[in-house]
Amino acid sequence: MTLFGLLAVLSPSPRVQAAAVYQVALPVMALAPTIDGRRTNEEWDGATTLFGMRDLRTGQLCVPQPQVLLGRDAEALYLAASLPKPVGADLKASTAQHDGPLWEDDAVEVFIAPSPGDGRYYQFIVNAAGVTWESAGRDASFDAPWEAKRSVTEGDWTVELRVPFASLGVAPPKEGAVWGVNVGWDRQTPSPAIFTW
Repeated sequence: MTLFGLLAVLSPSPRVQAAAVYQVALPVMALAPTIDGRRTNEEWDGATTLFGMRDLRTGQLCVPQPQVLLGRDAEALYLAASLPKPVGADLKASTAQHDGPLWEDDAVEVFIAPSPGDGRYYQFIVNAAGVTWESAGRDASFDAPWEAKRSVTEGDWTVELRVPFASLGVAPPKEGAVWGVNVGWDRQTPSPAIFTW
């Protein structure tokens, strides 16, 4: 399975800078990671590292880079993101209700397009409090099972998520399949910015 970034497809805003399209291979992981918000190297062995997250408006590389891992097994896609935060700072997590405006908080967004050419995509968001949001394209009434957990330490916060292929209404991808994925970081702490891969 090959994934490529969908920044240009999923962000038609004229203020968005043109960005390179990244492509990565996504082999099947031997073991599914435990979704508990506490990423360990052992459980994410076999996942692909996504590097090159950039500021959505300027195109500048994010410094420091968050650690983002993407993997899959026969049933689901998995993502882990460890995002830097200033020591002692409180993350913004004002939205407490499911399907609220989580992008206004410190949050991680994942867009998934199983068939990139048909314009169909799914969006999943989790904020720093672990509150979730999902949509099928712009249809926010979409509700399907998926998991997300987060943890916060002094210098970073981590999100782990699992999106079953069945929740996307598709069979597991066959070898050689090409999907589109966009990972976004809505950063509010210490200052507002949106980074994307």
